[in-house]
Amino acid sequence: MRPRSRQQRWVRVVVYVLILLVVVGMVLSAVGTAFATERAAPGASRAPLVVLGTDNLTWSDLTGLAGSQDATTAEAASTVLGFATSNEPLNLAVRTPADRTCPADGWLTLTAGTRVRAVEGSRACTWEPTASGSGTATSRQLADHLSTQGVRTSAVGQGARHTLGAQSTTTLEEALAGLTGADPTGLVLVDATPQGSAEPGSPASQPATTTPGSTHDTTDDTTATTGGDAPDDAARLRSLAQALSTTLATAPAGTRVVIASLADNEDPGPQVSVLPAGTTSPRGTSGSLLVGASTHQPGLIQLTDLAPTLAQALTDTTAPDFDGQALTLPATAHLTDVQEEPTTARAAAGSAAEGTTRDTDDPRLSALADDALHARASQRTVIPTSLLLVGVAALLLAWAALALRAPRDRPGSRPRRRVGRLSQVAAVAAAGPLGVLLANAAPWWRWGSQGGIPAPWVAAPTLGLVLATSAVLAGCLSGLVAVAHTSRGPALPPPAASAPGATAYLLATATVTAWLTDAALGARLAFNSPLGMNAVVAGRFYGVSNTAFALTAGALIVALAVTWQVLGGGRRRAFMVVGLLGGAALVVDAAPQLGADVGGALALLPALAALAAGLCQLRLGALRWAGVAVASGCLVAALAAADYLRPQEQRTHLGRFAAQVLDGTALTALARRLGALVTPFTTSTTALAALVAGAVGAAALLAWARHERRRWLAGRSRYAWLAQIQLAQPRTAQTRAEPTQTTQAPSAHDQGTQPQVGQPGVSCNQWLRPALTSLTVLTAVAVVVNDSGITIAGFVLASSVPALLALALGSINVAEAATSDAPEANST
Repeated sequence: MRPRSRQQRWVRVVVYVLILLVVVGMVLSAVGTAFATERAAPGASRAPLVVLGTDNLTWSDLTGLAGSQDATTAEAASTVLGFATSNEPLNLAVRTPADRTCPADGWLTLTAGTRVRAVEGSRACTWEPTASGSGTATSRQLADHLSTQGVRTSAVGQGARHTLGAQSTTTLEEALAGLTGADPTGLVLVDATPQGSAEPGSPASQPATTTPGSTHDTTDDTTATTGGDAPDDAARLRSLAQALSTTLATAPAGTRVVIASLADNEDPGPQVSVLPAGTTSPRGTSGSLLVGASTHQPGLIQLTDLAPTLAQALTDTTAPDFDGQALTLPATAHLTDVQEEPTTARAAAGSAAEGTTRDTDDPRLSALADDALHARASQRTVIPTSLLLVGVAALLLAWAALALRAPRDRPGSRPRRRVGRLSQVAAVAAAGPLGVLLANAAPWWRWGSQGGIPAPWVAAPTLGLVLATSAVLAGCLSGLVAVAHTSRGPALPPPAASAPGATAYLLATATVTAWLTDAALGARLAFNSPLGMNAVVAGRFYGVSNTAFALTAGALIVALAVTWQVLGGGRRRAFMVVGLLGGAALVVDAAPQLGADVGGALALLPALAALAAGLCQLRLGALRWAGVAVASGCLVAALAAADYLRPQEQRTHLGRFAAQVLDGTALTALARRLGALVTPFTTSTTALAALVAGAVGAAALLAWARHERRRWLAGRSRYAWLAQIQLAQPRTAQTRAEPTQTTQAPSAHDQGTQPQVGQPGVSCNQWLRPALTSLTVLTAVAVVVNDSGITIAGFVLASSVPALLALALGSINVAEAATSDAPEANST
């Protein structure tokens, strides 16, 4: 009973440590309440708001058009840029449920406060009154919220009228005049796109002969436009500048003006947005740029953030159904100051009409344009980089299946040389996940770019950079291992005794450390990286993404299992390694202010439990697995509660989900995530073909494994020689000096527990099977609970397979070398 008592004590210790780490995470979350941003007192005098909406306009477009040969276009660019430099310029992520955001989608999302698609299942940009959401509760959440607070709204232009469900037409001058009087309007939405030509997503609603400084609106709401000549960037810019000039000249003093490009259907990516000077964020500023409340990234907000921002600016309250997070606008704006700025800007750009490029003299605009370029380039490299990592892992598996087979004519031979080469290549490949992260520190997205558009061939040099970075990392660590490897023996015990094994072990540990550290510090390297998590897809902006979790968790399982074996094995060390190191990684991944990864926590805790049980040689029955599932749910619930207790503007998506559970809208959010799993395969032929190909490949691999298992049991397998290898600790200087001395491995009875790993005669690969079991559990749960679906499995393989092969094959090579040297030692 004594060993059992010792085991129970260590189980309690591990449980207490995990609880302590969770409590620490909750305390750190609660500390954020002390830094809540002060809001204006309710009832304070607040100036009206005018939102000028356009589409497909970026900062690169604006700075490029400032040097246009056309004087009118250059002057319009100077007007908008001058307004931006005197206010708060930002990038706007406009992603909606569609792959590209049409103007109709953008306008509906603006006032819905959540991502809305105008026409489900259609890839065409069009206004259809029966499907656009006009007048529905979803698209009018902002208008309804303002109405309940006594704030009147007005709409100018096709997009604004459709999104508010307005029936009457209003000119910009009439709407601005309504900002004053006995019953003034609080919010004016203006569709500032050219209203004189029919275009997809922005129907004709205005005569071509528009008077300067006037925006008429005579559109027939029943018109659904599906064709025509769409305006170019210059036309959109001139129309926006005209509406801006009219607003600045006509609006009453103190009016706050917001500019937002709401669609990116021509070239998906971050769009132009300008908020009034004096706008603040609960996350402060970074490098003179506001940090987005929902994105945690400098100079970047989401389209869904505008609805709560406008609502808070006008009523000091927000609607619970808004998905975004509010920024705090100033109570009033100084229009006289911003009206003078365009004139100054135009004077500074006197050579613009002659074709020279205008310098805005505002580093914020250059930084925003570069960030948008970075996001677009990231989107173009996601698939090639993913295929590179997953493809390398698949090729290594195929190579191992071929290299480890004994020749048909010599079934007892051992392919030592092929195993050595494979282990060395696998060690280099193990640097891939870390190389991708560190490669983002170089400005690869600028190579060959023009006008804010990445080069068509940007993926090729980026993959070369990733490969070069990985090779340098592997080479540096291999050099360190070689220096540490002395004549007395290897630098590390088995299974990291070989040079490839030690290199792979260090790379796996470095991968976990680097990815989690970057996530805790705001994901500066992971965001807009060649592997995604960019502002184009806008699925996640901070913390641990699904891809980052898969790469980190796969390397973590390998690193923990090998660390246990390197330390000598045993149940006590298993609880210490998995409980302390694995628990720390779990907290970093799940804590709202760090990784904020709900799905990762739900998948990682069962994987750690499976690893600990395997290392301790314990069997987890159905009842224990149920306990693990309950513990996972309790961990996520505790972190969600801690995040929910923070101020609303500081909550992450974990706290917002807790709020959705409380208000009864969580099922809708879950249904949306489940739909995200299925939609790519129902709307994309390529995705469906990839799914079928993956299923066929998995079926073929399973059939091959079953065939080889039958041959193994029958004693006819060409891999049978692997079972004859004694994977023992390699010879040390002492054993070489006394070759005739033999040492008996202590028995379990002598130790009081199981035999200690590292003793001569004891297998040094006891870690392998528990690691494989844990990786299987990790992959199965992660695929189910994460909205990335089956792609999670590929990235888990990409981070774990190279390290596993380098470590396992390195151990085989060490054992083979020891076996071949044994006769020589005995002969002396």
